Amino acid sequence: MIRLVLKKNVIIALLMIAITVTCGILYWIQPIMQQKETEKVVEMERELPLEIQEELDNVRREKGFAVTRGGVIDETNRTIVLYVVGMSDKQLNRLQEKRVGNWTVTSILDIEYIRKMETTRAELMRLEKDPKMQIAGFTMDVGPGETEVNMWVYNLTPENQALDGQKIHGWTIHIWKTLTPTPTGTKGG
Repeated sequence: MIRLVLKKNVIIALLMIAITVTCGILYWIQPIMQQKETEKVVEMERELPLEIQEELDNVRREKGFAVTRGGVIDETNRTIVLYVVGMSDKQLNRLQEKRVGNWTVTSILDIEYIRKMETTRAELMRLEKDPKMQIAGFTMDVGPGETEVNMWVYNLTPENQALDGQKIHGWTIHIWKTLTPTPTGTKGG
């Protein structure tokens, strides 16, 4: 009976060590994977035919959007699929089965990326309501591998400073003190 209990404790300890090591590896690999995804999208956009690059630039002038991950370039069938966020319906329609030169371009909203972004935004808005956080506003940088949040605060507090450099749902938070004074009778006043 004692040997059985001892074996269970050893097995549990080994499992805990394995889980800790796995989590540590994933923590260090995630930024590398994000960098590789960014490089992959940048490289994919460089490989696009010139007329496609020009069309993307024209659409971006109307309203900024981001290609979030590498699409599919099929040179045989002359088709390109782009995964995007931040596109208006008009832009999305403009790049839906769009013929550019000898190529057909299709845009697909990156729903997975949008869900992660919305989950993070909801958490940030919850933090915004906490008077100790003194949050004036925030922006989320969107793009391939980009998961950065710039958060402006009226005053630096231990609570908001503890967030600087931390991750919320994979998004790295950067805290900046705003030059705008704290409005009277509001979050910081």
